[in-house]
Amino acid sequence: MKQLLHICWLFLLTVIVSLSCQAQYLIQTNTNTTVDPQLLNKLTLEVGVAEVEAISINWSALDKHTQYLQFFGQVEAVKEVRRDTRSLNNFSWFGKSENKTTSVILSVLKQDVQGTISFGGQTYSILTVNGQHFIQRIDHSQFPKADCFPSTSREQQQHTDASTNNTSTLDDVTSEIGVEQNSSWTEKSGSNCKLRVLIGYSTDAESASTNIQNQAQLAIDQMNMAFMNSDINQEVELAFVGLID
Repeated sequence: MKQLLHICWLFLLTVIVSLSCQAQYLIQTNTNTTVDPQLLNKLTLEVGVAEVEAISINWSALDKHTQYLQFFGQVEAVKEVRRDTRSLNNFSWFGKSENKTTSVILSVLKQDVQGTISFGGQTYSILTVNGQHFIQRIDHSQFPKADCFPSTSREQQQHTDASTNNTSTLDDVTSEIGVEQNSSWTEKSGSNCKLRVLIGYSTDAESASTNIQNQAQLAIDQMNMAFMNSDINQEVELAFVGLID
């Protein structure tokens, strides 16, 4: 009986070892490469970074049914949900865990890899420096708080609007067409912390438009209307419109 039990334990151990060998890590802590201590210290001292370690990335793991991640003593399994291939060595890879609580984004351009991992309530950033890959655990409490306070008066909001490329305030427009301004949404989204948008256009786009500047403003207005319709407390504004090559 003892001999049979011993054989069962050996068989189970063999299976575990076999499965461990078959599991290929997409991301794994790199203990085989010597990292410049000054570089590691520099990456650790960046604002919002709690800890850093070197990692290796095994791209052949993308061909497996499941991709395994191992970093900072943690292990997680994810599966590919999307892959956007732009050209050879230029693609984006998206993965999620079975319970959808872990997500991975990897953006690859030749030898450079940038990425984000959300796992266990933590955010991790992946970056490439001098050909070496690193992962940083982000501590959001270290970031300085944004100077976001509601406007104390309508005049302050008009001053903010006038500082952009808009040639007239919302009050000017609504008074001309005889429509009362929706003050409830203005008060709800009246924060100085707006999403500022840069829009670049080509000569072909300019030729196809009767007024590219105003068309860009219309796109911003449509986005704000979508936010209003969805009861999203956010606002965007046009910061710059310019010709690009």
